[in-house]
Amino acid sequence: MHNKLPIIIIFIGLLLFGVGSLPSCKEKEPKEIVHSEAQSLEAVLSRVEGVGEVFVWISYEDQGEIVPLTDADGNAVILRGDGEKIGALKEKSPTVGGVLIVAEGAGDSRVRAELMTSVRALYGMNSDRICILKGKSVK
Repeated sequence: MHNKLPIIIIFIGLLLFGVGSLPSCKEKEPKEIVHSEAQSLEAVLSRVEGVGEVFVWISYEDQGEIVPLTDADGNAVILRGDGEKIGALKEKSPTVGGVLIVAEGAGDSRVRAELMTSVRALYGMNSDRICILKGKSVK
């Protein structure tokens, strides 16, 4: 046991040093995540025939998190700087709670159905969490 004590202390020190330098989801601005994802969805949906000008609002249930990966025994897996597998982390993206779409062409039932199908497929959510409204042009 006395021979292993320095190794254990060094390992714990390296682990604490590594965890202290890990990126945190709290460092990301939630508004930036929401804005970027909403803009991407707007860009894609506006290319659908008949949609016209579109505005998207996405609400999130949580902020996401960074979680240590574990092996089959529940031990944390850690990576060295050179990529050798001595540990790793995974990042859980924020959970989408709902999507609001305001589109010029949403008065057309075909367009509404295509928007609904697209968002349901993209986020794997029920249609009761998706609201599609007919919008007006702001030009």
